[in-house]
Amino acid sequence: CIVARGAVNTKGPTAAFFTAARAYQAVHGRLPVNLIFIVEGEEEMGSRQFNAFLPEHREMFADAEAAIFPFFSQDEGMQVYEALGTKGLIYFELTARGGDWGGPRSRPIHGCYAGWVHSPAWRLTRALATMVGPDDRITIPGLADDVEPLSPEDRQAMADTADLFDESAFLEAFDVARFRWPGEGLAVWEKLFEQPALNLDGIWAGYTGPGTKTLIPNEANAKLDVRLVRNMDPDKVVAAIRAHLDANGFEDIEMRVLNKYPWSKVPLNSPAIQAMLASYHQLGHRVQIQPTLPGSAPYFAFERILRIPYVSGGLGHGSRQHSTDEYCTVQGVLDFEKSMVAFMDAYARL
Repeated sequence: CIVARGAVNTKGPTAAFFTAARAYQAVHGRLPVNLIFIVEGEEEMGSRQFNAFLPEHREMFADAEAAIFPFFSQDEGMQVYEALGTKGLIYFELTARGGDWGGPRSRPIHGCYAGWVHSPAWRLTRALATMVGPDDRITIPGLADDVEPLSPEDRQAMADTADLFDESAFLEAFDVARFRWPGEGLAVWEKLFEQPALNLDGIWAGYTGPGTKTLIPNEANAKLDVRLVRNMDPDKVVAAIRAHLDANGFEDIEMRVLNKYPWSKVPLNSPAIQAMLASYHQLGHRVQIQPTLPGSAPYFAFERILRIPYVSGGLGHGSRQHSTDEYCTVQGVLDFEKSMVAFMDAYARL
């Protein structure tokens, strides 16, 4: 294995794509397709500069027919999957500070005064608790009003490869005892792709060091994200969260949106998707079709601004993105390079 941040997301597959292209040129003298490379390093922040750059420079990409995002697409059970889109994302911070409602305003104070003084930490956690119910379902009015169910085509594509969906491989690889929802098979998998999710990424306040120190913090903070599914509008979701906090008496809690972009979708029959599927089949793999990635990326820029389809994929395995010991396998890198050669050939034929 190669162990490093970026091994799978996404320096590993990016480097391997360059290697595959160089190898193809060394053997054949030229590639079977023309390539325009776009390399930018702000995807984790929503590709803000790129998304502003692209509308102003459409002419640079006027001849582009499709976009490919190199990625290792074999899961923990080495099953190959192909996603037909991405979820949108809103990443935001909430901050509760002492103010007119109570709580220390300028600095933490001794914890003995908790009998007199409110705590911003309790205020923030109470606000967070209004956003989901006991079953973890989102309780923010209006947030999911525009959600559309999976299309009949998506459901059929999943049903055609239902035997390839393996919950146990995920649970074992990520050391999770059970899913949030009851059931098994497609009934559970569909919820991952069809329903929005509100995640609490981190929360901090007051003293968190070793030993003891009693105090009332003057500030409490949390980072959250919402994964947007089909037909959800990022601006409407932000407005719904703000309105919910205000309606529940938390007007003083500050909300800062750090990242925001919409969902995106491409059709199964687009040439780029079909070429990727052909490359997998050529190398002896059946493919699990997913309506979208479970995660998010600003692929909408290609679909909505350049109006071209895209595909993300390639053989190879890596995991633990954004976590400890992110890795990809060396064999997976080699398999990925072969699959990129097969993909370029398949796309040229199509």
